[in-house]
Amino acid sequence: MSFGLQGITEQVMMMILLYLVEVTNSGNVIVSGTSVGDLTSEDYLTIMYNSNGAEQWTARYNYDLVDDIEIAKSMTVDGFGNVYVTGFSYGLSKNEDYAVVKYNSSGSEQWVARYNGPSDSYDISTDIITDISGNVYVTGYSFDNVSLEDYATISTIHPVNSNGFQNTTALPENLI
Repeated sequence: MSFGLQGITEQVMMMILLYLVEVTNSGNVIVSGTSVGDLTSEDYLTIMYNSNGAEQWTARYNYDLVDDIEIAKSMTVDGFGNVYVTGFSYGLSKNEDYAVVKYNSSGSEQWVARYNGPSDSYDISTDIITDISGNVYVTGYSFDNVSLEDYATISTIHPVNSNGFQNTTALPENLI
């Protein structure tokens, strides 16, 4: 069985780095990483294949559709088949911010949550998990002018409800 890049035909094939892989409860394979888009710099790229290797969907995340950089660092799939990808993305200040993207099982973007630490410097998430209650946990490191690099772990305490609604204007302010 082979997994190809069938849905990437209109993309400039300069760089595709797929280095994250998950398998859903139904046997679908999801890969994610970073690639260069037609009009953008590096973006998150996530592709789902069925158990026979046929591509089901492709999703890209780019924060401002210009030449900023998004680098995926971790991915997880919850019990409902929702896909969460995190890493870092250049924010408006052109410094790295945590960026978490949630896709439903069909590959439609549900929400994006970002975290810019107190120093407005670099913040890079390195891992993500979900629990059975629908909470999302993201960890990584954040630069602070006083203590230099610190770890920053963020959790949601308000999972997405059955209608799919959640306050997505920012990541929760709950730091563990």
